[in-house]
Amino acid sequence: YDQTVANLSYNENPLLPPIVFSSLAPAHAGEVVDRAYMIDETFNEAAQTSIEIRATSNLVGPWNYTAGIYGLDFEGSGGYYIYSSSLSYYGQLIGLDERESLLLSDTKSYAVATWAGFGETYYDFNDKTRITVGIRYTDETKEQLSRAIFANFADRLHTPYRKQTYNATEITGKISIDYAWDPHFTDQALLYGILSRGYKGGGFNPGQVVGAGVSNTFDPEFNNAIEFGLKSLLLQRRLQANLAYFNYNYKSMQVAKIVEQTAVNENADVKIQGVEAEFAIFPIANVQVDFNFAWLESEVKDFQSIDISDPAQSAETGASSTEGVEALFGSNCLDAIIFTNPSDPTETSPTPTATATRPFCSNPGVPQDVSGNALPYAPEFSIKVGIAYYQHPAWGGEIGYRLDYYWQNEFEAQIYNSNNDAIDSWSVTNLNFYYLSPSQNWRVGAFIKNLENEDHVTGHFVGDPTSGLFRNVFVLEPQLFGLSFSYTFN
Repeated sequence: YDQTVANLSYNENPLLPPIVFSSLAPAHAGEVVDRAYMIDETFNEAAQTSIEIRATSNLVGPWNYTAGIYGLDFEGSGGYYIYSSSLSYYGQLIGLDERESLLLSDTKSYAVATWAGFGETYYDFNDKTRITVGIRYTDETKEQLSRAIFANFADRLHTPYRKQTYNATEITGKISIDYAWDPHFTDQALLYGILSRGYKGGGFNPGQVVGAGVSNTFDPEFNNAIEFGLKSLLLQRRLQANLAYFNYNYKSMQVAKIVEQTAVNENADVKIQGVEAEFAIFPIANVQVDFNFAWLESEVKDFQSIDISDPAQSAETGASSTEGVEALFGSNCLDAIIFTNPSDPTETSPTPTATATRPFCSNPGVPQDVSGNALPYAPEFSIKVGIAYYQHPAWGGEIGYRLDYYWQNEFEAQIYNSNNDAIDSWSVTNLNFYYLSPSQNWRVGAFIKNLENEDHVTGHFVGDPTSGLFRNVFVLEPQLFGLSFSYTFN
């Protein structure tokens, strides 16, 4: 996971049997090892067919329209293996089949069939004002056959695949108005406002998350959105200024996390609002300066969720705790382990039985109230500044130089907004040069990305308890520089 080799041997007792790494693994297969090794391997296969038919009018008069039909048929399969020396050793000690001495998240089939009919009509009240009304009908069906194999803690090789299905239909739409404003102090301006309702289909979480505080299904996501703004050219077209305000009210936004070795979705109501400003200025000949600014506010509404990295946090004080936490069967548990029949989750027992053998936590954690928290990856402020200079040498062609700088302030990596979720502000600077030939047929360029050669953290996600709740961290690419050449055949 982190491209390192553990420096501590955990099997130095000569009386213990040697650890033989899984012969199924893509590396270290069948090797004798004495320390922690972990390798993951993914596999997938997919095919899809889609079609879209669209008609757009060009009528004389105030009315025009766009109408169409869209269809998609998708079929796929896939999953991932996780091999580890500890699972191999565990399988050796209790005599497991080697095909079970690992973690396998196996999706035998996943299918989506969806179609939609959509249309917009446009009406010009006059040469300055247009109204647009759009509507869309969506019909979708999803089906999945999946299972998990995890040592003897979850499904076994003989366990049948779980079948899950999802069907939904939805009608969404929008209405917008554009007004070509013509004040005396500007060259051209457009005022606009949009009211729309967006939709993202729901689905199902993997079947093995039963009992982990997560529903087997997740709801569709809706967004009631308002946006209005201004697009303008000023000062004899030497200044382009675009401003926008947006307000999004999400019902059942789909929020992801990792639970029991797989990704799951939960639903939270969220409010987002923000302002975006874009400016392009041409102060003198051959010089362009652009400046973008964004302010974003996000707030989660009335939502509770279990943080797998802090399952015992006090609901009253918010203090973290390890009291009562037991690491059993690949999960962190706060209460007794009970056993359930994988084919009938309602059949439970405090001890393993012939049919009820899959363990899970009867209390996987304390749900945290995250109401009022910010969304992950939603910095409050971000700024981008660029400056370009163009030369036209006597021998012809064009030489361009461009410098870009981007900055964003701190943000959260998870919806829980804990101290460990905080990611510091970061910035990056890029530099570009080019020369365009007089014929404009060929162009040569040079670039430097990440001029400061910084390694800022730009995000991370929390792994599963089976891998130690590690945080998989993403950083900026290192400094890159290179040359480019292009030629256009006329």
